[in-house]
Amino acid sequence: MNLFSLFTKGGAVMYLILLCSIIALYIIVERVMALRRAREIPGGFARQLRDFIRQGDVKSALLYAARYDIPMARVIKAGLAKIHRGYRRVQQAMEDQGRAEIGVLERYMGVLATVAGVAPLLGFLGTVIGIAIAFEEIAAQGGQVSADVLADGISQALYTTVFGLIVGIPAFAAYNYLNGMIRGVVGKLENQAREIFDVIEEELPAESRSKASISAAETELQNERGKTL
Repeated sequence: MNLFSLFTKGGAVMYLILLCSIIALYIIVERVMALRRAREIPGGFARQLRDFIRQGDVKSALLYAARYDIPMARVIKAGLAKIHRGYRRVQQAMEDQGRAEIGVLERYMGVLATVAGVAPLLGFLGTVIGIAIAFEEIAAQGGQVSADVLADGISQALYTTVFGLIVGIPAFAAYNYLNGMIRGVVGKLENQAREIFDVIEEELPAESRSKASISAAETELQNERGKTL
């Protein structure tokens, strides 16, 4: 008995499980490729950016970062675009872009988690339906059914559970594996962004830092006054 014949015996629920398997396979392949691209940072990328920033050549740093379509470059570019507004605004822009990049890295992960949970449940549903139909037929025949026929009906009902687990277990394992990849990319992104931000903070003109500090102090003072009122 081949796999296709087992599939056809499972009934309509099998097609829902097949749909889950196609969705899971697409997400797994797409996310693996996307995450591999995201964690590939060109050699000397951070060093070249640091050199540009230390030379005060922000325009060249922006153009250099724009050449690469990777999360790291987009985070740095967002910060450099706000460098004229002080290091606090640079930090905020980098953090905002970093959160956006994490959202992109986690795309479809919720769907994959849903598939990993739903596929086995669909299998159980198919089994329950199959057993209910089998017992309904037994009742229709007045209970005069041989053990072989009963066993055959129940075994066919269990096929959906088997296929549901075949889809759900790999999907769950892939979900955890991809989450590990995402954590690795995010950790590397945070470390590199922190290094670049430290250079920006060091090289930012003292006047800009002073303005940013004064602005922050004024904001805090206004907040305190609002609390007092």
